Amino acid sequence: MITLGLVRRNIPEQRVMAVFRPQHRHRPQTLAKEPTPTQPPTPSAITTPQHVVLGKRKRGGEDRAQQERHHEQHMAQQERHLGWAKASAERRWELDAALRREEAALRREEAVLRREEAVLRREEAALRREEAVLRREEAVLRREEAVLRREEAVLRREEAAQAETFNLAFLRILGEVLGGLGSRRGPSPP
Repeated sequence: MITLGLVRRNIPEQRVMAVFRPQHRHRPQTLAKEPTPTQPPTPSAITTPQHVVLGKRKRGGEDRAQQERHHEQHMAQQERHLGWAKASAERRWELDAALRREEAALRREEAVLRREEAVLRREEAALRREEAVLRREEAVLRREEAVLRREEAVLRREEAAQAETFNLAFLRILGEVLGGLGSRRGPSPP
């Protein structure tokens, strides 16, 4: 069984609010104090409302209409938020897709650059090999030029020796010819 106790609040209007207190089995049931003669009698438990709401209470229809408006506003706000979230997600997806496309393009460009670098490295290696061949050929040519210069020097010495031998032979023959002519004429005057 439930007993009804009244609690007085320090509210400007001094409204009364009913509080329910369950009755325990081991406690004897006591009645509320009877009002003193200075207080007006309290209404009976039957006429006392179980719950008194402070402030104005709206009618059920107005309350329902306001709830529907709040619900519609809330749903409209949810739809706006959903639209923003969808737009944001689409924009993020577009940005991610653009980023992926740019990354793929960069990877393709890097692959092209790596291939071009490999071609350049091969060309540089070929040029280095050609330069090495040219240096070896230049060294061979320098050695051949040195041999030719030595051979030319030998030939010039041989030509000089032959010219000297020819000149000496010519002079000897000339001396003999001239000496034979002089003995026919007589001694030459001193």
